[in-house]
Amino acid sequence: MIDVREECQTGKCGVCKKAVMKADKGIMCDLCETWFHCKCQDMADDTYKLMNQDKIHFYCGGCDKVVGKILKALTDMNVRQDKMEEKITKIESELFKQVNDKNVVKKKDMEEEMRKVRLELKEVRDSVKGDSSLVLRDEERIEKLHKEVGEMRMNVREEVEEKLEIERRKRNLVIHGVPETDAEQDIDTFAEIIGEGLHMDFDRHIETLMRIGRLVEGKPRPLRVVVKTLDGRKEILARAKNLKDNDKFKRMFISPDLTRKQQEADRDLRNNLKRIREEGETEAKIKFGRIVKNMRGGREEVLYQPVRQM
Repeated sequence: MIDVREECQTGKCGVCKKAVMKADKGIMCDLCETWFHCKCQDMADDTYKLMNQDKIHFYCGGCDKVVGKILKALTDMNVRQDKMEEKITKIESELFKQVNDKNVVKKKDMEEEMRKVRLELKEVRDSVKGDSSLVLRDEERIEKLHKEVGEMRMNVREEVEEKLEIERRKRNLVIHGVPETDAEQDIDTFAEIIGEGLHMDFDRHIETLMRIGRLVEGKPRPLRVVVKTLDGRKEILARAKNLKDNDKFKRMFISPDLTRKQQEADRDLRNNLKRIREEGETEAKIKFGRIVKNMRGGREEVLYQPVRQM
């Protein structure tokens, strides 16, 4: 955890035992909550800045070993618990089949076996809770750590899925405002847009196209177009602004095929651009996911930058 408090003493460094001031670039262990000077942890300035920007958890050397032991213990316990619960389910199933059986002895043997398995399962759970070498302060800290690990795994999975979806859409475009009749007419209409509106070759650049979204009476659905090459997609987007100068196509517009998260980020940028322009920054513009304005000497001032979600 990076120090963001006022200019005052935050505590004594866990290594050199000297006071950690804000100006010293202090960092706190998320587990033992002890402060350290970055230099006492051999942490480079670039790493310090990265952790500050991305809000990455930091564990000191001693706690890092404990965290590893806890995660391994929790994983081992979950594996053993799953195997035991599977065994219990199997025994219960066999018991059910023996309900009408006169072999009472066999049923009692299985019941005793199930009781022993349940007892063993309880001992596994208690062993993790009672092992003083693995307990940090109390059970709540272990539960908190387990929850954080689960959230990190979920965030990584969502990030990977998002990147894969972006990769799948990288040659796609979406065209809005094209009247909807049938598939053949869609091809003819978009061929006119490409040929007359953008002065490009339909057969050379377009691979496939289809309607997307829910069918609503009186409202044409967008067209999703797959372009054969990334260069062709880039050229179509560059020429798309020319459609507004053609009376036949001025109500149609072309945009990248964005994921839901990208759409939300784009909407946020455009809403903030509108606000900033209304406040007097009429030259503000969106560039590389930020809102900037040009300054003297070719410099740019960032007026708005979305907060990165972890």
